[in-house]
Amino acid sequence: MTVLDFNFAEYAFDFDAHISASIPGYDRLRWWTAQVSRRFVKQDTRVIDIGCSTGSMLREIRDINQASRPRVEYVGIDISEAFRLQWKQFERENLGFKVCDATRFVGFYNSSLVIASFALQFIAEHRRVALLKRIHDGLVGGGALLIAEKTLATSSALQDVIAFTYYDYKRLRFSADDILDKERRLRGVMTPWTRGQLFQALSAAGFSRQYIEPFWQEGPFISIVAIRKAFHGP
Repeated sequence: MTVLDFNFAEYAFDFDAHISASIPGYDRLRWWTAQVSRRFVKQDTRVIDIGCSTGSMLREIRDINQASRPRVEYVGIDISEAFRLQWKQFERENLGFKVCDATRFVGFYNSSLVIASFALQFIAEHRRVALLKRIHDGLVGGGALLIAEKTLATSSALQDVIAFTYYDYKRLRFSADDILDKERRLRGVMTPWTRGQLFQALSAAGFSRQYIEPFWQEGPFISIVAIRKAFHGP
């Protein structure tokens, strides 16, 4: 049997349920992301969600900020056409979506918040720092990137501990064949980094190390806030 590359499009109609079952603590991550967004969303700016999938998280962020900051534009981008039908239920006057490759997106300007939940790991490694730099440069002073990724351990021994415990978690929800099939199909499609590599890439993109901090972690998954330092020149 030929093993085809993994594509989230096949999960488009129940994607939120699929990712919630696949990532331990995902619902808590969504809560944290929405709550942290309140600190950074600013009037008359843009909020961008890279790899927005169904758009439900961006809608949640929009709704939690709308009353206090109504003049904000929310834009979700995803490379897959398959999510278009889901977008229709979430679209609002100031909330829209488009099919777009994040590395070609030109709309990061005047952003107070950019979200990238489990998206960077699917982008070619040699393009990641350039994308992160464009995000950094498009943020207003004091704006933030909220980035969530699956990470690798720093040693093979620790990788075994974390990976096989994660497989045990997934066995509560998926069959062994489903888990193995997905792992095989993700080869060459998803390339996670260690936490250190992720921090180095954020620093190389322009974020100061003292403004980069994890705010959620469960198993191999981590979410980080990286703030563009406000300019305090003369």
